[in-house]
Amino acid sequence: MISFTAQNKGTQAFCHRNPSSQIVRLTEGTGVLFGLPGSLCHNGVARAAMKNSSPLSFKQHRHSINQIILSKPAVKKILILMLLVLEAVSASAQGSLTPPGAPAPTMKTLAQIEPRIPVDAAHTPGDFSDVFVISQPGSYYLTTNVVGLNSKAGIAILANNVTLDLSGFALMGAPNSYDGIVLYSTCTNTVIRNGIVSGWGNGFYGIRCQGQNVIFERLNISANNFGMSCSSGNVVRDCVINANQRDGLDANGSGVLILNNNLAGNNTLGPGNACISIFCSNSRIEGNHIVGTGTGYGILIPNVGSFTNNIIVRNSVIGNGPNNYSIIPGNIVGPMINTTGTITNSNPWANFSF
Repeated sequence: MISFTAQNKGTQAFCHRNPSSQIVRLTEGTGVLFGLPGSLCHNGVARAAMKNSSPLSFKQHRHSINQIILSKPAVKKILILMLLVLEAVSASAQGSLTPPGAPAPTMKTLAQIEPRIPVDAAHTPGDFSDVFVISQPGSYYLTTNVVGLNSKAGIAILANNVTLDLSGFALMGAPNSYDGIVLYSTCTNTVIRNGIVSGWGNGFYGIRCQGQNVIFERLNISANNFGMSCSSGNVVRDCVINANQRDGLDANGSGVLILNNNLAGNNTLGPGNACISIFCSNSRIEGNHIVGTGTGYGILIPNVGSFTNNIIVRNSVIGNGPNNYSIIPGNIVGPMINTTGTITNSNPWANFSF
């Protein structure tokens, strides 16, 4: 690099190593003469850039210098080589073009989308007395209706910690089939919900439960011989229990909660049957609506044992006359409203009987 000073516009600067070489006109001010390899200052063309020059003058001089550079074949070759090297360096900076391997799966598996287990021959095969058997803890669901077979129950649950979602499908019994769903006394912590149980056989239940701590909810239990039975610590809520030939619902264990169910048209076979029969103590029967057929009972706690401390409140029973409520002493019953017209009894625990 060679420094110089130009006092007036139009002053000519040249390379002191080759005074007879290409002359570059400079604007007024201090400038610096640069030499490229192979330039006049290095046996080739020089490029001058001005310090403190005006933008317009600098552009003019740069254009002139570029013309000088590009007029030299050797310089052109050098520039082309430099561009090729820069392109190669830029390409190598992009990383390897070799694919890293097969792409990993991006979709969820069926087990992730639906982690429950379908009730079918592959996952819950039956045996000599049951169409299907659930023998392991887990969450199960129906994928279609279940049709009963002669001398077989529909679904038997043998394991603890089971949830069975009927998914809106129906268990449809045959004339000589057994129970629609059966839970044995060894079972505990079970939930059954969301479906229909209908048409199960003579002397059997739509649902027979001997297990403890079981929840039944949002079920339609209809047109069976017996509707359903439940055991200790069971909850039956928000179910429709209709048109069963004998008892609609039997409670056979202590501490049962029967809440907000609708029962109609049960006990069609005679006076010994009831819409709700309580064969236990320490249970609560609340908020149920019962429409009888004129035979049998609405809510019955029979005098066949020491069944006490059951709470019967806020129920409405219609159609069985004096047998709407048949409850032995030793139980807690809300006051009875049995007259039509405006309700004047402000007790929130009152039962209705018509």
